[in-house]
Amino acid sequence: MEEKEPLYEGATNSKLLISAQLLACKSNWNVPDQCLEFISKMLLDSTPIKDGLPKKNYDVKRLVSKLGLEAKRINCCMDGCMLYYNNDEALTE
Repeated sequence: MEEKEPLYEGATNSKLLISAQLLACKSNWNVPDQCLEFISKMLLDSTPIKDGLPKKNYDVKRLVSKLGLEAKRINCCMDGCMLYYNNDEALTE
């Protein structure tokens, strides 16, 4: 299975682990897709990893989605002070 493959021969980290860590960076620090792709390229260029690491954010999400986890968007106000659930969309304050 692709997700269980090591990044390179002798590596202890799998593609799935690194992909999950990249998505955690994106989520925890609100990293844009372009930055995540830059980090992936930087890792590819500076380590023996040449093919193992996903290069695009789409590839990272595709690999991690095989775990069966899905993301659900929840609307919130512009200042981030209130979350709207189900029938609360009519709320304005």
